[in-house]
Amino acid sequence: MINTKRFYLRKFKIADAENMFNNWANDSEVTKYLTWQPHKSVESSLEFIKFLIDTNKTDLAICDRATNEVIGAISNVKENADFSACEIGYCLSRKYWNQGVMTEVLDAYLDNLFNNKNYKVVEAEHMVENVASGAVMIKCGFRFNYNAEILTDKHGWINVKHYSITKEEYLMHKLQLLLNNFLNSKIPLFSTLNQTINYLSNNGYLVDVVNTINDSKVRYKSIEDVLVIKKSEYNINTYYFIGKSNSKEAFKKYVNDFLTTNNLFVLSEGNVPIEEVLVKMLIKHNLTISFAESCTGGLMAATLINVSGASNVLKESYVTYSNDSKNKILGVNKNTINKFSVYSKETAYEMAKGLSKVSKSNICVSITGLAGGSSYQVGDGSYHSCIIINYNNKELVIELERHEKGTRNDVRRKQVNYVFYQIIKVLRETL
Repeated sequence: MINTKRFYLRKFKIADAENMFNNWANDSEVTKYLTWQPHKSVESSLEFIKFLIDTNKTDLAICDRATNEVIGAISNVKENADFSACEIGYCLSRKYWNQGVMTEVLDAYLDNLFNNKNYKVVEAEHMVENVASGAVMIKCGFRFNYNAEILTDKHGWINVKHYSITKEEYLMHKLQLLLNNFLNSKIPLFSTLNQTINYLSNNGYLVDVVNTINDSKVRYKSIEDVLVIKKSEYNINTYYFIGKSNSKEAFKKYVNDFLTTNNLFVLSEGNVPIEEVLVKMLIKHNLTISFAESCTGGLMAATLINVSGASNVLKESYVTYSNDSKNKILGVNKNTINKFSVYSKETAYEMAKGLSKVSKSNICVSITGLAGGSSYQVGDGSYHSCIIINYNNKELVIELERHEKGTRNDVRRKQVNYVFYQIIKVLRETL
């Protein structure tokens, strides 16, 4: 079920046939710009609902919270092969027009598609004459793309306007509305959060940005003069603090109290990527690093190389994806793999130990495990990692066991960030 302030969305039931017929399906004004003809009887609506249930269609009933009456429908009318994008359609009882109903419902529906269904793009189109439908799309952050001419059974050739919205565009649209309300001022719509923050900073607002990790149980209270926005991506949580008062001291105190109260591990102040934090730390302490990667497939080394100066710290690294390569390059005992499995902590330790012998780096990192699902399906990302640090004639061994969940590439990026975080944490505690 999807909830809004005045309405809720749920799957259709057989008992909805009469509401469907009376409220919109028989109304030629409602169906004027739709691709199907008005229903001629309640039985027609009943058969349609049976079809939706039998074929497990995505159509959801729009229900008035005050009366529990079904007043419209919204659905995915088309999806691409990997389920990363869909096209939506909707209709609404005429007596609910011009009351902001579809804007409220569509916003909640988009939130569900992007944040629960993991769609990357949502598309929609309407007949050129249906201006009201286009207005709803614009209010919800959709971007107009182009005009097209399409062939339909009901209308023949028609002219339509095509719109789309990405997950990032949706989030930025919501952020703009939030900031406009908080600051009591109209903020321009930017394509990224960082652009928005830069604009605020350059226009006299108090702004602070802090990167943290593993803080899912953060507790804080909003105060009148400070807005806190949290962005989570691949295990990294970035907090954006925005103040609207002129008291820099009070603003800074709130930020410090927030970090202290929640005992957050601060990777960096300012929007500095975790790999840059790690490279700068290694350069500062004149340390070298190497990787032996299985499930991440070279992503650790590649991520580090994104940073200027990485050549000063990164020695050789290996993608030992197969069991043979783990044995031939790193000297992992085949009996270890057979006895404990290739994904075990024992295998991870022997990978790191072998890497240490081969590379002579101060820090040797191994990782082996599952890379997650497919490119678009969520899957298991359980893994073991071993970090061996040799510094000042001392050896420190850190063994990690962790589970990530997500699509294949999302899991790999989460694995990289979490291991980098552990290295940074240990180095801060020991150096």
